[in-house]
Amino acid sequence: MRLLIVFFSILLYSSCVSADVSLQRRRVQADAQKFTQRLGQRKFSSASFAAELDKFARFVQEQGVNDDTAAAFRQEEVFTVFAYLFNGQIAKARSELDIWIEKEPQQVNAIYLRALIAEKESDFVLAEKYLKKILKTHKQAKVYASLGEVFLEERKYKESRQAFEESLRREKNYIALRGLGNVLLYTKKYGEAERTFDKVIDFKSDDPFLYMDRALSRIHQNALRPAAADFTRAIRLLPEFPWNYLDRGQVYMELREYRKALDDYDIFITKSPQTFIGYVYRARAYDMLDNAFSAAQDYQKALNLRPDYYPAYAAYAIAQYLQGQYVAAAPWFKKAYEKEGYYEYLLLGAASWKWEGKKAKAKDFLESNLKNVVVTDPFYSLARLYLGEESPDRVRLRLRKLRKNADKIKVSVYLAIYYDQNNKKALAHALYQNAIARDTQGFFETKLARYHIMLQSMENSKSE
Repeated sequence: MRLLIVFFSILLYSSCVSADVSLQRRRVQADAQKFTQRLGQRKFSSASFAAELDKFARFVQEQGVNDDTAAAFRQEEVFTVFAYLFNGQIAKARSELDIWIEKEPQQVNAIYLRALIAEKESDFVLAEKYLKKILKTHKQAKVYASLGEVFLEERKYKESRQAFEESLRREKNYIALRGLGNVLLYTKKYGEAERTFDKVIDFKSDDPFLYMDRALSRIHQNALRPAAADFTRAIRLLPEFPWNYLDRGQVYMELREYRKALDDYDIFITKSPQTFIGYVYRARAYDMLDNAFSAAQDYQKALNLRPDYYPAYAAYAIAQYLQGQYVAAAPWFKKAYEKEGYYEYLLLGAASWKWEGKKAKAKDFLESNLKNVVVTDPFYSLARLYLGEESPDRVRLRLRKLRKNADKIKVSVYLAIYYDQNNKKALAHALYQNAIARDTQGFFETKLARYHIMLQSMENSKSE
């Protein structure tokens, strides 16, 4: 529909270059404007669309006006192309325009619409060629704006900005303003982008996509509350569009408002149940709310829809581990290690097998992958410890020498798991507590530490 509205707009625009506008011409223009407005406000069936075209054609013919405007609207080519576009037959519209342009190489309206179709079909070289041809004789704001959009698609940000700014010098218009905002957004000028989107919203406050664009510029400036407010405005204007709920949920996650995020993810999944990423995001919200059972369910749904989405492998394994489902967790830790190569997953895969008493599987998993571990890395010592080839005292000595707090937290937890599995509960408990006390960043290892402390507490309660 954008192609149609823009097409009729340029017909009207090009017909207004002369200051000497007759009453009849004004009547044609006014009725054409009403016609295009109706198209923008309603969805016509094929029959009602044809009726609208016939009605307007008769009106033009009745005027007997021989100026450019009436002639343009009377042309059979216009109605043919318009009808094809309305019915989604882009290829046929393209073919008609090519024939028209061949007959009339200087027909600006045909060239412009052909450029828009080329842009829609990602033929940016052709679109750029046609738009530049028009600008040689018709330096119109809307043509510069369309050229800016083509450059934007080609990631020619400097040229795109120049085209949009040239368009705005000639006439304040929505397409150029929004395009300029996006150029600023893509070139990481977030403050300028936000201020530009402010102007666009003043110009057209009922466009939900403008609020989405401004929200992105605000997110990059860490203005999370205003970004959430923009997504809320977009949702009010376009409640059926699911992605705004997902994006607002992500903002709520950053704000640590996990319940609100969960509500948004629920809506997104209801509206788009076959989109795997919704389950991944909702699982993360459940993770933050310490609901491992629901998190595991959602990760499983996501992986059923997208089995190759490896960033969810470890998260799914951890959610299983935190429920004591070690047999289910171990293969996913293996998959995560094979895809990402993090040594943590190697140790947790082995630990999962050991918790189930499957020491041979744990040993095979470690031995087959130990050669890939850097010898100087503390995880190499931990892997050898799990294999019984390193003493815990030497690992503790290495732990004391570590400088990075993150390394100390991680090594403490994996050493604690070793002690836990070898029935040295007091040593394990102290290391778990030490890791929890040190963690200010939210490492998943501290979740494991809390989980094992909870298990120890339950065991102690049973023995009393």
